[in-house]
Amino acid sequence: IVIDGQHALTTSFASDADKIIQELQTNTNFEVSVATDTTISTEDKWVNPLGEYFLLDYENMVGIQQIGTTPELLYNEEVRMVTTLLNKNNTEVQLQFIITWETDGIQTKGCIEELCVNMPLPDIGTIQHLIETTISNYGDMGEPLIECYFDAKTDSRSECTPDIVARTRSARLAARGEEE
Repeated sequence: IVIDGQHALTTSFASDADKIIQELQTNTNFEVSVATDTTISTEDKWVNPLGEYFLLDYENMVGIQQIGTTPELLYNEEVRMVTTLLNKNNTEVQLQFIITWETDGIQTKGCIEELCVNMPLPDIGTIQHLIETTISNYGDMGEPLIECYFDAKTDSRSECTPDIVARTRSARLAARGEEE
């Protein structure tokens, strides 16, 4: 509140200032006015959405989007890919692709690689590129760590060969129009 050109009083609420000004104008001959100071602050931060699954719709998607108890991409009647995005302690983001293939018998490495790697690889590269592009709007992301494992029905686990990890990186680069 300004009285005769001098700052006289500060209030937190406009309604309080209005009451004081009305009383001063009614009961005095002072020239009374209001000076308003507005402070606006903004912050970019990661919004943690509910859930961990997401649906994407983009051109040239290889898999067919299925919405059931868990959203997934369907590649044929047996091969499915579930994609999750997790915020880990507000310090890192984990993008996870879980590819499942239920088969009746033992399969060769070539058959497994064709169905569980080659078939979903274009979608993996595109999804990784889209997520990285979005996250990079909030700061430098650096090169992602790629962990890849095959889990068999027997619950044995083996690490992906380096060529599969390299092809995963190449698929991401191809999705953003770069070559390795």
